[in-house]
Amino acid sequence: MSVPSGTRSAARAPAGSQGARSSRSGRGGQARLTGRGSVLVMVLLFLAGCLIAAWSGHNWPAGLGYLAGALLAAGYARREALLLVVIAPPVIFAMTLIAAELVTAGGSTLLATAEGTILVLAAVAPWLFCGTAACVVLAWLRGLPRCVRELRADIGGRGAADS
Repeated sequence: MSVPSGTRSAARAPAGSQGARSSRSGRGGQARLTGRGSVLVMVLLFLAGCLIAAWSGHNWPAGLGYLAGALLAAGYARREALLLVVIAPPVIFAMTLIAAELVTAGGSTLLATAEGTILVLAAVAPWLFCGTAACVVLAWLRGLPRCVRELRADIGGRGAADS
């Protein structure tokens, strides 16, 4: 007795694609962000937090946006992108804060932007410290030491090959 070929491949396709999807994503079908995707998530959340902080007159939304963006990026990034996700948040936050201050600056744009950036950085310093520490801890638990070892091995291998 023969089974039509379309039926056999259709029956196998969902099971095969399910297994391939869960093995790629790491945790049973949960989506993972690339390095670029993680940076985009951080830019969007940091910028939203900075704009809300500037328009509301309170600084805590900028800090909360930083904490949320850094933790979401560290939690959902692929293991290969963890080193980028740990290093990038302070730089990305500074750029988004300057952009938000430029958009919301009144009067002399350069002076208002510089003043607003310095004041907001001073006000959200505890948020930045705690957010960065939490991001490093989460990335450490997800495999950051292995990423650092691989980077060292790559650098050491290239240096030995170039000599």
